Amino acid sequence: MLFKGFLSGLSSATRVCQLRSLATASNAAVPELAEKLKVTVIPGDGVGPELIYSVQEIIKATGIPLVFDEVFLSQVHFNRSATIDDVIRSMKANNHVALKGVIQEGFIDAGADEPGINMQLRKKLDLFANVVHIQTHEGIKTRHGKKLDFVIIREQTEGEYSSLEHELVPGVIECLKIMTKAKCERIAKFAFDYATKHNRRKVTAVHKANIMKLGDGLFLRTCEKMSRLYPKIEFENMIVDNTAMQLVSRPERFDVMVMPNLYGNIVDNLAAGLVGGAGIVPGQSVGSDFTVFEPGSRHAFSEGLGRNIANPTAMILCCANMLNHLHLEKYGIALRQAVEKVLRDGRKMSRLYPKIEFENMIVDNTAMQLVSRPERFDVMVMPNLYGNIVDNLAAGLVGGAGIVPGQSVGSDFTVFEPGSRHAFSEGLGRNIANPTAMILCCANMLNHLHLEKYGIALRQAVEKVLRDGRVKTRDLGGYATTREFSFAVINNFKLD
Repeated sequence: MLFKGFLSGLSSATRVCQLRSLATASNAAVPELAEKLKVTVIPGDGVGPELIYSVQEIIKATGIPLVFDEVFLSQVHFNRSATIDDVIRSMKANNHVALKGVIQEGFIDAGADEPGINMQLRKKLDLFANVVHIQTHEGIKTRHGKKLDFVIIREQTEGEYSSLEHELVPGVIECLKIMTKAKCERIAKFAFDYATKHNRRKVTAVHKANIMKLGDGLFLRTCEKMSRLYPKIEFENMIVDNTAMQLVSRPERFDVMVMPNLYGNIVDNLAAGLVGGAGIVPGQSVGSDFTVFEPGSRHAFSEGLGRNIANPTAMILCCANMLNHLHLEKYGIALRQAVEKVLRDGRKMSRLYPKIEFENMIVDNTAMQLVSRPERFDVMVMPNLYGNIVDNLAAGLVGGAGIVPGQSVGSDFTVFEPGSRHAFSEGLGRNIANPTAMILCCANMLNHLHLEKYGIALRQAVEKVLRDGRVKTRDLGGYATTREFSFAVINNFKLD
């Protein structure tokens, strides 16, 4: 059983006591309620029903006062799916709360002209804010080893996911991104209110206003205006591709992050990869009247169906958060502490990462895999915006924007330029910028011009300077100037 596997090492006679003894610092028993609370449960697709079942086993074994009203909602198995109206009726009757598994949607549907079932659910329930708490856990090894604790808040009822796309002429697709002032104001206020309520110090607005000047410009201006009403909360804004790079190089700098829909989807998964993967991170979708608790990284993990290998941590933590929301804090705290003890003890963890075929990977999962298993990739191809984000994310893995060369290739022309396109205006005239990427661009250009012996010699000179580690620019932890690095390359340049 999933529950048995998850709590391996605890005998059946001690599991309830294990949870109850962690309820308070004084080891007082968790009090029983005269009446159990009823909540809606949506099992979802893939391993969702198995994860929900693991939660139900824990509820039954520990006496937590919850009863589930199950509503099966699916786009894959639509012939036996309930309707969204059925979900709404159930939630209205059951404390306006639901525990939800991931509902899978197809990748390609040439006739799609309406939002998917997830977007329909969010719009009908007006679940405008998705909140994902990124937190490291003792017992879970991470690539960077840093203690992280930050929150990602995503507007999830508009943006690119409005499903307003059509084929103008054969081979030309137009996809509309909807941004409204009212919804930008609502998510910005939610983020600052959240930061205030939870004693957070900073809010970072993530955007692409340098390119999408109207849509993301509206979002950014709204966040800036809202920040003036919260003088005790520090505010900053950051372009989404730079955010990806900062997340893999300096994730501890973030506290509360707020962003539009698509960026939030990618950043959620990227950040999940920093702390252990999709199976670890809980989330919740918040509206004015309803709240849905669901995993922060929305992967159905269909290939794990029936194999009893899925990690239930995220779903169990969702249940703990739901208990807190229902003012059953003693149960919620006890359940979280039990999970943390199992993780800390390190007993029989299930697989944290799904096997996903490289040739076909959703961009948000790609971000998560890049920070957790980057060695799995070789050649990646993707559309424009995703490439911008992934370029910067990957640059952060190997040293930052100053390290990575790039090139733009056409049928007749080739331009060699840094892979991470940051102007670094604040370094202007200070002689502190890292020239590595530009020098490597030159080496690649020499190779392109069939001057390979010069290109190879220049690259080898750069690599020797980096390997020796005596001449480092500030972004690499040193004090060398731009010119000092360049002179070091000159001194190591040798033609065979």
